[in-house]
Amino acid sequence: MRACFLQSKIGFDNRYKWYYQRIGFKQSKGYLENHKSKNTDAQIGYRKFWIEINQDSTLTNDFNKIIALQNKLNSYTPLDYRSVKYNPKYNGLFFEDYLEKKIFRVDYSRDIYFNLLLRIDSVYFNVVIPDRRLIKFSTSIASSQTPHYEGYAFKINNTFYYLLPPTKYAAYHTNELPFYMENQHVLHIPQNLNPPIDCDDYNNKANIIFQGTPLSNLADNYRQIIGRININVTQKSLAYNGKVMLNGQFSTLLRNFYQNKLIDPSISQTYSIRMSDDASLKSTKYQLLKTSSDYPFKTSFSANYEIENFDKGITGNGVITLKKWFHFVHPKSAFINSKSRLFTYVPDFLCSDKFKYQLVFDKPVEVLNLNDYSIDISNEYGIFHSVLVKIDDTNYAFDAVLQVNKETVDAYNILWVEDISKAIEKLQSTVLIFKQL
Repeated sequence: MRACFLQSKIGFDNRYKWYYQRIGFKQSKGYLENHKSKNTDAQIGYRKFWIEINQDSTLTNDFNKIIALQNKLNSYTPLDYRSVKYNPKYNGLFFEDYLEKKIFRVDYSRDIYFNLLLRIDSVYFNVVIPDRRLIKFSTSIASSQTPHYEGYAFKINNTFYYLLPPTKYAAYHTNELPFYMENQHVLHIPQNLNPPIDCDDYNNKANIIFQGTPLSNLADNYRQIIGRININVTQKSLAYNGKVMLNGQFSTLLRNFYQNKLIDPSISQTYSIRMSDDASLKSTKYQLLKTSSDYPFKTSFSANYEIENFDKGITGNGVITLKKWFHFVHPKSAFINSKSRLFTYVPDFLCSDKFKYQLVFDKPVEVLNLNDYSIDISNEYGIFHSVLVKIDDTNYAFDAVLQVNKETVDAYNILWVEDISKAIEKLQSTVLIFKQL
């Protein structure tokens, strides 16, 4: 399990009153017990949901129940207000109908989690998680204006475990956080203690807890795409069969994407590129092979697609454009400009991104520009390497890897990043030129 920062407790004062009033507990534990025992349609629905979880005899503690709860909600169809409003299929549904029909209303997530988590015996917390891309949270600048996300946490054996509600573009496992919520001071507000009923009477009655969220590491953040590409020289088409393996942050951000679902709209567009997005695509198929709900959330897919009419060639030679075969998540060199950049560069996360292809031609060929694919750059920021090797007249092997090793790069060292950006662009702009033997 990933390490967390040392925690600290801070008594409530006016700096945190907004958070307390917005997501802090307001009622006594007795009130909450009475609330969940009501026989309203909504509470009956919540009780039924919770009974189904408790029927599993393997769930022997609250931690296992938390994981089961999150997995169950993640399996539901996520819908928001607009999805319901403009779809006649959902017209007339009441709030209590959604869980029955395995629908998770993302705009009702606060109410859903409140009514389910109060059934857990362990103390749980509402959490305020700042966006690391915009601010480094400090106990001295807590404010309702701080860009943040809201979620939930449990403290078990002195360790916090986080829950993020499903969204239209992601279903997060227990203790899974996208990179922009990692390595941040987080505000934890306990919920199901026996608090003062008067919201203003909070001095010395409870403590909010600041603790750092865990940080993923280089070894666990990787994507590896491997496969065989059969190239039909006569028909000018290719067929790919291979595997996509996602680990760590690549799994968090992209496993939905490889199932043709929505992608996190707040991340760079460089994530949303696949080889199968080629304009000449004839067919495509991704199939989930396996996935894990435990860190680092390993997920793998089989991938198959066909592309017709690759470039017909120049001067009598065959030409294949490989630009989308290597879709590394990395900024363009125009953005990383060593001549004009005046501020620090911070990559999303440390990672390794690998592409490994076997090129199999249906006829003997000679690739005329093997050397164009030989690139080697290594500096304190990272590594970029690519190579195309001839095995025999019909078989070639290609490898390319990007590794990001440094969490921040000062402006005066930005050339390290720019050099790797230019190397990636060189590879993507190089066409494979071959002739039949």
